[in-house]
Formats: sequence, C-alpha cells, structure tokens
Amino acid sequence: MTEKYNGWTNYETWLVSLWYTDFIDEAKEVWAKATGATAARRLEFATDKLADIIEDIVLGMNPIQDNGLFLDLLTAGLDNVNWRELAEKEILNSIPEEQRT
Repeated sequence: MTEKYNGWTNYETWLVSLWYTDFIDEAKEVWAKATGATAARRLEFATDKLADIIEDIVLGMNPIQDNGLFLDLLTAGLDNVNWRELAEKEILNSIPEEQRT
C-alpha cells in the first residue's frame, strides 16, 4: 500500500496538482457533454474524460525529446500520477454541488 502525500495518492500526483490546477474550462466542457445520465454516472464519465485531457496536456509539455536516462526517469514519475484523482478534484471544485445532483 502506498502512503498518501499531502492528501494526494502520492508525491507525483501532488506535484502535478501544484503546477497544473487550472482546468476549470475543460472541467465545465466535459461536464456539459456528460448529459442524460445519473449524477454518479455523469461524474464518472466527466472524470474519465478530464483525466485523459489533463494527462495529454501535461505529457505534451515534455521538453525531453531524446531517448535516454532522463526521459525514462520523467516517464517513470509521470506513470505514477493519478490523473483520475486530479480530474475528480477539479470537477468537484469547478462544478457547483447543485449542478452535480
């Protein structure tokens, strides 16, 4: 079992949350697209979609292009990020509770 870090799944997830926490527009967009489902299913759908968006954005910022030690280390760290946890917290912080029911 992995220990939590500052309330997050792990250090890597916490670190990404510090640097990249402004996905409000993306959260609202995926929430708007997740219509016609129960509140729980809508949250699950929107969280999955936003997790993919956040991961793509962050991975797209990778400055290391050459294969080697540093790319492997960066990739290993990013593989530990809980993208879904980041997305769910962003949705819960961006979408008012009365809209999530």
